[in-house]
Amino acid sequence: MTGVPYLFRSVFSALLLFSFVASAEAQRPSERFKATLLHGSLEPRVRSFVSSCLGATSIPKPLQMYSQGAWFVTSDLVGHVRQDGYNDDGTAQLWELQGKPRAVSLWVHDDEFDRSTLACLNAGGTVTRQVNEYMPGLSEPNLHWIFVHTLTLEKNGQYRASGHYTDWDRHPIAAPKLTSEDQDFIAGERQFHQWKDFDFVSAVERYRQQ
Repeated sequence: MTGVPYLFRSVFSALLLFSFVASAEAQRPSERFKATLLHGSLEPRVRSFVSSCLGATSIPKPLQMYSQGAWFVTSDLVGHVRQDGYNDDGTAQLWELQGKPRAVSLWVHDDEFDRSTLACLNAGGTVTRQVNEYMPGLSEPNLHWIFVHTLTLEKNGQYRASGHYTDWDRHPIAAPKLTSEDQDFIAGERQFHQWKDFDFVSAVERYRQQ
């Protein structure tokens, strides 16, 4: 008889695992980001990007910010998001080396779209590489794709651009049929060339002056 309860537990555990995996696969990228943040860690793609920017495998704790009409620095982004962060229209993390901004992870969103930006900066404050991701928002619940636009600074001072589409799990897919609204939103992508181009620079400066 001991085999029956064991078999039941095994089947039940497998069902729970399947439900978790299915839920994770269907999870919006912005919600996955927040879940990872609340767990106190970084998404693998963010960790890899920041590590490459800093030239180090050990990543220091970032300066953390959120936006609710204006940008604010917080010492506890996890606590903030847990309490009130789902009302944010932006969340950012900044990594520095010797007091200089060197890597940024930025999320902005509303009901119509989500955007994610990873940016790498040199010691002079110039953005040398950025990966911008656009996703349809809650107003288009059946659209589960991401447009990934990568910009890399070349030696001639120009940015080389490349773009492709993925599903929510960032597996490559063919280009979807875009609505006119999504075409407009993609065309309105923010491109950051210098540190001063980021909207939260003044919030960082105020924090440094405290």
